[in-house]
Amino acid sequence: MDVKLGNIDKKLLYELSTNSRISKKELSSRFRISIQTVSRKIDYLIKQGILVNTHPIIDHSRLGFIGYRIYFNFFGTTPREEVEILEWLKNHRFVSVLAQAIGSVDVVVMSWVREKESFFSLVKELKERFRDRISNIETFSYVRTHHFSRDYLVDDRNILRKRIVTGDAKERIKIDDVDVKILECIKENARKTTKEISFEIGEPVTTVAYRLKRMEREKLIVGYGANIDIGKLGFEYYKLNIIFNKPVEYEKLLSFSYEIRNSVYVDETIGKYDFELNVEVRNREEVDNIINNLKELVGGFRRLDIFQVKGYNKLSYFSA
Repeated sequence: MDVKLGNIDKKLLYELSTNSRISKKELSSRFRISIQTVSRKIDYLIKQGILVNTHPIIDHSRLGFIGYRIYFNFFGTTPREEVEILEWLKNHRFVSVLAQAIGSVDVVVMSWVREKESFFSLVKELKERFRDRISNIETFSYVRTHHFSRDYLVDDRNILRKRIVTGDAKERIKIDDVDVKILECIKENARKTTKEISFEIGEPVTTVAYRLKRMEREKLIVGYGANIDIGKLGFEYYKLNIIFNKPVEYEKLLSFSYEIRNSVYVDETIGKYDFELNVEVRNREEVDNIINNLKELVGGFRRLDIFQVKGYNKLSYFSA
């Protein structure tokens, strides 16, 4: 059931999805409402299940992690067997994100690991346990991801879209146990104050503040996002995986994606697809309009695989 939000609620949700550590005082100033009203509205978004959690956007490549993905379909399974497979994946230490889908694939798995052997062991175990119940297994390695702000949440067409790129770090950084504790502390609630973090991990407030600033400066933390249940706002999440008829200038594709208010990610992977666009839209008609506009831009597709993400079983925003 869709939840109807007022303009300020939508703007608040947009600001939190763009920078979830923004202070209540700053939000109060921007919207010209009291801090108490800001608190009440955030609590309402949480209570309604719209604002699921807030999290740091981590560029794991700065720590030397490699990103991988698995697609597969269920094969002749009962609902109970599907739950069994999903539960096993959810509890696996090398699974960072687990999603169920409708369309060209049934299950999406993302894995951030330091060694390729770790991902290999995940795929090997998956096949050994469930080979007779899954099919069309495909693996990909991530190069980078372009994150776009959710401009569709607000009516202001003059907003300058924000874009964050992760996955292409050329230099590695080192973090210690204190940094890990801080990241673990805020991985599902990035709005915790430095005082709250300090109390939870047993380090001085000054240390927490300094470490956060350092991780931001060194581009390990490249932003602060929000996990939103877009279904409660009347939106659906679709992934478009495309193979073109001919070579296409990649910057043209990124510009196209940037200009679509409903685009949220572009994934660049090593695999069979030329372009991977993620959109959050009202309905399939909006998806079809995006597809047709992209076809006009590039002169048609050789292949389009499309699926709708219907829910997440696991979302881990930090791997140590």
